[in-house]
Amino acid sequence: MRRTTYVPPIAMVMAHAGLLESDRVLEWLDKGITERDDNIVCALKSEPTFDPLRNHPRFHVLLRRINLE
Repeated sequence: MRRTTYVPPIAMVMAHAGLLESDRVLEWLDKGITERDDNIVCALKSEPTFDPLRNHPRFHVLLRRINLE
C-alpha cells in the first residue's frame, strides 16, 4: 500500500511492534523522524509499546536526534 499511497511511518512502527520485530520498529522510527512524523515524536517518551526498546542503544540514538534524551 505504501507504494501507491502515503502511509504514515507511525502505522508501520505500530504494525512491526505488534509483531515484536524490534529491528523493523527502529528502522521505521528512524524513517518517521526523518519524515518529521509528529505522531512518532509525541509517542517516543510515553507510549508503552516502546517499553521493550527503552534500553536499546539505537532507541537512545533516536531520542538524542530529536533532543528527547
